[in-house]
Amino acid sequence: ISPAEPRKVRITLPAGVGENDIVICLKDEKGAELLRYAPAEHVQPEYDRPEPLKSYKQPEEIESVEELYLTGLRIDQFHSTMDPMPYFKEALRRDPDNSQVNTQLGIMAYKDQNWTLAESYLRKAVDRVQMRYTRARDCESL
Repeated sequence: ISPAEPRKVRITLPAGVGENDIVICLKDEKGAELLRYAPAEHVQPEYDRPEPLKSYKQPEEIESVEELYLTGLRIDQFHSTMDPMPYFKEALRRDPDNSQVNTQLGIMAYKDQNWTLAESYLRKAVDRVQMRYTRARDCESL
């Protein structure tokens, strides 16, 4: 057998032997294994089911600005019938210059083609991430 002379071999498997039960080996003239194929065992991993979705807390009940931001983001991404704005507005009430919230609101305003509002949110986010000449790690607002 060689690339110039390929060979096709047909084998009838004994009863009860399936294609996943065989191993194919290609050996040289001295019996050294050159190539080996054996089907990988497929094991279905066991995953814990995620918790069922619970209703969201009201914005005033949420403790941190980060959690308000993440809740608003989740609502915006996955719940078209809910309004994320109360969560973002509460986050800005607590921290008006928060870069993540201002960036997200800037993106939302940009998508609505409200260029002036988008610019004001994004400039506020840029001011925060570049505060005191800091180089921003997350350049999304830029």
